[in-house]
Amino acid sequence: MGSRVIAWAVRRRGTAVTATVLAAALAGTAFAAAPGTAWKLGVANTITGYMTSLAGSYTGSLVSLRNDNTGSSAKALTVVGKSTTGSALHVSNPNGGPALSLAVTAGKAPFTTNSGVKVTNLNADKLDGLDQSAFARGVAGKANNADKLDGIDSTGFYAAGSKVADSAHADHADVADTATTATNATNAANATNAGNAGNADKLDGIDSPTFLAGRVLGAGTGSVLGSPVLVSGYNHIYAVSLTASSAGTCQVNAATQISTSAANAATGPYYRIAIKRGTTNLDDSVYGHYFPASAAGVTEELSRSANVSVAAGETIQLGAYFGNVNGDWVGDSPYIHLNYICFSTPGATVTSTSVSSSKTAPAGLPDQNP
Repeated sequence: MGSRVIAWAVRRRGTAVTATVLAAALAGTAFAAAPGTAWKLGVANTITGYMTSLAGSYTGSLVSLRNDNTGSSAKALTVVGKSTTGSALHVSNPNGGPALSLAVTAGKAPFTTNSGVKVTNLNADKLDGLDQSAFARGVAGKANNADKLDGIDSTGFYAAGSKVADSAHADHADVADTATTATNATNAANATNAGNAGNADKLDGIDSPTFLAGRVLGAGTGSVLGSPVLVSGYNHIYAVSLTASSAGTCQVNAATQISTSAANAATGPYYRIAIKRGTTNLDDSVYGHYFPASAAGVTEELSRSANVSVAAGETIQLGAYFGNVNGDWVGDSPYIHLNYICFSTPGATVTSTSVSSSKTAPAGLPDQNP
């Protein structure tokens, strides 16, 4: 291999001085330096037991390294340290400026690392490209303020210090250890299990199974006023449609009448509450009421109630089911008035239930379909 000519440029007080160093060395040749020996370029320099330092004063970079090779492995500087606890490179600026400045092409990462270990005291302006304003701050892992709790707005809760209906009866039970020693619990006659009135056996003398548990999901009413008319056979006519936000039970009450243009000599159709789940027409499955024979005009009113289960997100329709319509009743106009209120079913899976009863009609009347 031929000789290498390397230009070493030193700037001092604005004057450029160029020294030409002729290095006749083969690639990979090592140079064992002694203290005070010049640093030779193009070869590996080694020295043991001494520190090499460069100090000076200049308005720009005191030392500049540039590698014009554009290969993927080309580097301008490689630093290798072998300490088991100390860093391989230490950069400091005691005068207040930043210790390190990294400049890259727009859109490129300023540095890479092969470690996923957390860096102590590292403070960044953004996280995954998001500014701090994109995150909710909180205490102990909880947001300081939220618009809703479990999907429920603040208006769905009782405010601190407010009272629910009939709370006046508990005003004197604040210090009641038991019902027998509740000298202040003048209205705690039914609080047989009251410990500081936190739990009571009954409410106003009524046991808990009498009440329907859960919060109200929704309520509504609906009507059908004469249209569509009854056709021969079986009729499902719907007055309302509802979608449940969570699983629960709807208490349904419906009243019906039939307007007739002429007298109906025979007993009319039987009536149940109609239920539609998806595309399937159902009913409350309990023995239905029959409309009695009637003169022309409006029949007497038949009323009926049922508890109907709903699944979370399910849409159902409610109305009246008229079974075994025939004879003079065909073409008559039904009138339906229906109301419902739905409650959630906390901690339980809703299953459909019905009351078993015979579908065999009294003598002289047609049997009812299942």
